Amino acid sequence: MDVCPLVLGASVPLGSSDVLGASVPLGSSDVLGASAPLGSSDVLVAVTEENRLELLQIDSTTNTRVKCVPLKQNCIAVGAQAASQTLLYLTIPRYTETNETALVQLTDPSDFSVLHALPMKLTEYPTCVTSGALFQQPQPPQESPYYVVGTSFILPTESEPSSGRLLVMKVVGEGKERRLQLVAEQMLTGGCLAAAICCGKIVVGVNGELQVYDLDPASLSLSLLHSELGSILITQLSVDEAAGTIAVGDLLHSVSVFRLTVDCLSGKQMARLEFSSCESVRRHVTALGRASDGCGANTISESNAKKASETTKKSPENNANHDKILVGDVNGNLAIMREVKEDELDKSNPQKRLEAAEWFHLGDQINQFARVPSATQGVQSNDGSVSDIVFDTLFFTVSGRIGWVGAVSDEEYALLKAIEQALEKVRAVASGHL
Repeated sequence: MDVCPLVLGASVPLGSSDVLGASVPLGSSDVLGASAPLGSSDVLVAVTEENRLELLQIDSTTNTRVKCVPLKQNCIAVGAQAASQTLLYLTIPRYTETNETALVQLTDPSDFSVLHALPMKLTEYPTCVTSGALFQQPQPPQESPYYVVGTSFILPTESEPSSGRLLVMKVVGEGKERRLQLVAEQMLTGGCLAAAICCGKIVVGVNGELQVYDLDPASLSLSLLHSELGSILITQLSVDEAAGTIAVGDLLHSVSVFRLTVDCLSGKQMARLEFSSCESVRRHVTALGRASDGCGANTISESNAKKASETTKKSPENNANHDKILVGDVNGNLAIMREVKEDELDKSNPQKRLEAAEWFHLGDQINQFARVPSATQGVQSNDGSVSDIVFDTLFFTVSGRIGWVGAVSDEEYALLKAIEQALEKVRAVASGHL
């Protein structure tokens, strides 16, 4: 079949367009002027996922200034003394094959400038430092404290140091003229890895022996008052001045507690160390500290906003007010220990003992505890009530973490424990162990 095309024809003429004419002049715009300065503000505006407008206010904070001070040697310990406003650095050469000697450096904490440096003998390393008042019983403590430094002579042919020194120093002078004055020194029959001051006397750990020394103010000489042998290698000492107790950390035998009694008989200073308790578990102690009265009943540990505790064990008797000791070991554990009361002891084994009321696995080795002014953090519960978490003890690890240990209430502990157990179940399911 043939298809015929349609004929459109000619297009319709549109004609000429209308004349618009000239545009109307708008004139000059109004002058707005300079914008007003808004100034600083601590209020933030945020739009939430629920399409709500919220105003957020930033609390006032204190700026933190960090100053790095290069040292020519490796610093292994730092002592502080508030009375003289000084720091004491114990430094050792970075390389063993050198004639450079270790140093004890007195430092100004305001600008970290070295005020005075005391060189050690060849192969002698300063290993521990403490500061406190040394006095004769029954006289009260004097206002001028001393620096006490323990040293060890390190020889490649010895498995443990066979000799060391005990140095007692005093800060003399004012301002930038402050310097160290060696008051007394005592040769030791072993290396001194730990030192503390209790009841006006010097307590040191010399290899596996706990020794007590007295400073005679007249002759400025040191005398051995008492010694107690029974450890493998004493690495840490922690003193409770009010109770007169000394916690001893050992390389293998964990923690032991001794009570120091000092008397004056016929003008002569007498000291006695009485064994109090010990832990039966073998533990390589790396750090010792004292917990506050509120710590240890129910305790949490936090480090850099990361939960430090992976596994927690709690004893039902740890609500009692006992002397609590913070212990860090080489396996990355943090333990809070207490002495078991007499009525809690096994009658067949009446010896006093230390037990871990609580412990946390940090996965990081603690090398120092430090007491700080008490602080509280308010926590709001589901019922609207606010309770405080009290923390006044910091810990420092070899990897550079800084954490705190704080006490919580029974209800908060139960909640945190339930969360921990629930997370453990989730982890077990995810890993295929449940």
